[in-house]
Parts: sequence; C-alpha cells; structure tokens
Amino acid sequence: MYDNFRESSKIWKRSCIKKIQKADIQEYGLYHSSLYHKIHTIKEEYFSEDGPMRVAGGLNNNDFRHMILKILKDTPEKVLQGLAILSWLMEASEMLLYIPEGEEGLKQEVLKTAQELKIDVDIRTEIVDMRLMSNGCICHIETLCMLAEAVNDTYVPGTWVSILKISDFGCTELREAEYVKFGTKIGCLVKIDANDIKAVQIGSKLYDASVLEKEITPELVMGDGVITIYDKSCCMIAQAEKALLESRKKSCGKCTFCREGLNQLFVRINEITKGKGESNGLRIMEDIGEAMKFSTICSIGQYGSAFTLDTIHLFSNEYENHIKKKKCTAGTCPNFINVYINAAKCVGCGICIKSCPVDCIEGLPGYIHMIEDIDCTKCGKCIEVCEAGAIIKTMEKVPELPDRLTRIGRFKRY
Repeated sequence: MYDNFRESSKIWKRSCIKKIQKADIQEYGLYHSSLYHKIHTIKEEYFSEDGPMRVAGGLNNNDFRHMILKILKDTPEKVLQGLAILSWLMEASEMLLYIPEGEEGLKQEVLKTAQELKIDVDIRTEIVDMRLMSNGCICHIETLCMLAEAVNDTYVPGTWVSILKISDFGCTELREAEYVKFGTKIGCLVKIDANDIKAVQIGSKLYDASVLEKEITPELVMGDGVITIYDKSCCMIAQAEKALLESRKKSCGKCTFCREGLNQLFVRINEITKGKGESNGLRIMEDIGEAMKFSTICSIGQYGSAFTLDTIHLFSNEYENHIKKKKCTAGTCPNFINVYINAAKCVGCGICIKSCPVDCIEGLPGYIHMIEDIDCTKCGKCIEVCEAGAIIKTMEKVPELPDRLTRIGRFKRY
C-alpha cells in the first residue's frame, strides 16, 4: 500500500510541475528566472551532505518600500499554501517565511493563519539569510502566491505594480499596488507627461521616458514592484546617494563586497554632491560597481551598485557638471546653491531670523541682515517668509555683501 501511495504522490508531483511549466511562472523580483527551471536546477544540484533542504519565502532584501507586502497582508493563505507546495515539491525538511523587521503584528496574523492551515513554518522578522539558504530554494512572496494559483488552476497571467513619483519636494504615491495583466502598456499606468520625466526606475534599472511605450511582460524585471518616476526637479546623483545610504543602513554587514563596496561608492558620490569630486573617481566607482554585481551575496549590494552605475551611464552630463563645473544641473544639491540677502532690498524686519531652523541669520531692526553660509542648509524657509523679496537663491556667483551689520541704505559696493 505504501508503494501505491508513493507512486500516487509522484504522479501528483509531476502534475503540479506541469502546471507550473504551463503557466510559465517567473520568479518575481530581482532574481528573475523561470520557476520551473529554478526548481529543477536546485533539485539537480542539491547534495544532502551540504545540509538539510530548506525552502523560504520573502521579499528581496533590497525591497525597502514593502509595497508588495500587500499580498501577504491580504491573502496570507495563498502565500502559505504556495510555500507548502514548494516544500513538498523540493522535499524540504524546513520552511521559513521572512517578514520585514518591525512587522510583528503581521507576523502574528500570518502565524495564526498558518496554524489554521496546519502549516509548520518558521516566521522571522528580518532580511533573508542568504548564507542559511545557500543550500535551499528561496522564492518571492508573489511567486508563492502565483504557485498556489497555478496548482489550483486559478492563475491569471500578470504581476503586481505600484507607481511612485519622486521630486525634489518628496515622494508621492500615484497608484497603490494592484494586479496588472501582462500586455498592459506602462504609459497607461503612468499618467504623467513624458516631457516632465527625467528617469523611470523599474526594479534596479533606470530608463528614460521612452520606456512608457513598452508593455508589462513576464520578461520585465519588476524588482520591488514599484515603477518610480523621477521628475525634472531631481538630481540623479543625489538620488543615487540616497539609495546608497539606504542600502548601507539595511545591509547586514557580513558580506565584504557589499559592506565595503557600498561604503566606497557612498563616500565617492558624497564627495561629488559636496563639490569635491574628481573625474578619475568615476572610473573607480564603475569598477567597484561592476564587481559588486556578481560578488555580493544578496540583492542589497547588487541594487545599490546597479542604480549608481545607471546614473553614471545615463546622466554623465550631470556628473560632469558637478565635478568640472561645480554646478548641480537640477539646482538641488545644497553645496552648489548660494542663498544671500540682497542689501538693497532688505528692510531689516527680522522675519527671516525667526523662520531659520538653524539660527544662521544675523541682524537687528533697521540693519541689513546677513546669512552665515557655513551653517545654512539652503532649506528656503527664509525665502518663503520674506515679504520684501530680499532673499535670493542662486547657482551663480554671489555679489558683494556687507561683512558686518550695516544700517539700511548705508551699504555701498566698491
């Protein structure tokens, strides 16, 4: 009887594998590949001497925005069923589910669902441990959801997409995460004039506005599921600096290439945004970035390097302006901006002094006020409140100004 049961199990497994192959499910996220081939390859290369077979689900480690976590929040049973099916197909001895740090409430909800489904899973609130999973199979939570749907014959080809817009003023969600059928034109999802777009980020890759003419397909690497629109107000070098800083914060620090590579890239790009960059530094950054693509263990280092390299290749003019001309093309990097008080227009009212968050404006009633440039953050709050229009923000050279408190109307340029 046991032999009959074992044979029935093999037949059912082959049936499930055929359904996965027919559905042509692609691993979601940065590690894009056919799920069918992924399962087959890992099983072929597995050696029990290397340790127990484990299966795990989670977001990519470089997913800092967690937009696709909506899948786990809305349909935890599908993700868990997909993980259980994967475990069964891989003949795994352990199942793990990684949830982002700080999502303790979600962990308890998923754990409750797992108990109801009688699925024994180890749920951890941390980034995926790539060393632990080196002898196992890791799948994105969306892949697990699609796996469950394929086996249950409910799979509809498509993917999850959300839209964000980045400007110098901050981040705006234009479209929350929703399921989109393959074949949908990207431009139909992004309701922004292409002339107002500087760059489009899909996954870890940057494109120009022409990508809006493309369609969402199984081959398109969606990364964290977010299509990010950078408008014309963005400095892409500053955006790369932010991405590197975020990657450094999230990195576990155990991988040498990730830890040291991110640090080297950040230090050099920080020098550029501060007006201290050198042309030969770009070649070094490219060498480091290319090495990180295949030398880092997880997606944190791979994402940070890929995004930075794309800004170097697509926006070489911005790097040249920052390094050679000491000018920020977008006019947003503080170290290339000058803010000063026009001595001829200042009425000595003191409103700007009260508005300054770092107390870098000096002045007395009836005297021309002065800004201490070293401490000024270029936030522009003083400009907003000055009714006389005396405070100027410019990328050009600052005219001659008083070097001491001077009464209104008494300052003369020489």
